[in-house]
Amino acid sequence: MSESETLLVKDSRGRVTIGNLSDAERFLAYQDSSGRIILEPAVVMTATEARLLSDPEFARRMAKAATSPTEPLDLNDL
Repeated sequence: MSESETLLVKDSRGRVTIGNLSDAERFLAYQDSSGRIILEPAVVMTATEARLLSDPEFARRMAKAATSPTEPLDLNDL
């Protein structure tokens, strides 16, 4: 990905449009210590998804299921 500079100007309501600068639809925005505003592409997930993705046992079971797709996977006990 090549870097290029684009001048963004706030409108009367303080908004800027990033238009074609990114295909992402959602971003986390933060300002660093030098005043730069950084936009990081983000996804939204449910609390359940976050809990499952942070569970090592769930990750182990999903990895096993991916390598043995013919074995049944019981998701009722998650």
